[in-house]
Amino acid sequence: MTNVADTNLHFHQELEALEHTVLGMVDRAEQMVGIAVEAIRTGDLSLADRVVALDEEIDQPHGAIPTTRLRPSQDDGAASAQPNL
Repeated sequence: MTNVADTNLHFHQELEALEHTVLGMVDRAEQMVGIAVEAIRTGDLSLADRVVALDEEIDQPHGAIPTTRLRPSQDDGAASAQPNL
C-alpha cells in the first residue's frame, strides 16, 4: 500500500504545482488585458510594449508545464503518468 500512497502524494504535489503555475499565468493574462485596453484607449505605445513583454512572461511557464496525463496502472490500480502522444 505504500506504493499507492506515495503515488497519490506525488500526484497531489504535482497537481498543486501545476495549479500554482496556471494561476500565475492567469494573473499575468488579466494584467495584460487591462494594459492592452488602456494602450488602445490612449494610443500609448509604451503600454503596448508592456503587453508584448507580459506575453513573453506568460509563454515561459507554459513550456514548463509537463505534457503528461494520468492513466491507471495495469498492476496495482495506481495512477501513473504517461506522456501524451
